Amino acid sequence: MGHRIILGRLSTRIVRLEDPAQHLYGDILQPLIKKSAEFPVMMNTVWMLDDFPPEIGATRIVPGFHRSGYAQIPEGVEIKTSRQRLHQWGAC
Repeated sequence: MGHRIILGRLSTRIVRLEDPAQHLYGDILQPLIKKSAEFPVMMNTVWMLDDFPPEIGATRIVPGFHRSGYAQIPEGVEIKTSRQRLHQWGAC
């Protein structure tokens, strides 16, 4: 992949049925985003170890939100999936 790739973080998130809705999370602070970049500045990977049913809120991906400047959560793409799935996406 080359010398320009950095593993920035490896983390875990646990959500239970009784937990409240989660806030929208952004990986990169708005001032740090290169809006004119021709390549992704980050790639996220989510490995579902358990099912992600709608009852626990599913994971929502909001394409382009990092460039919007909005604080409100817009409509996004929910990922509802079963365990042992891997999803990846990038951000410019």
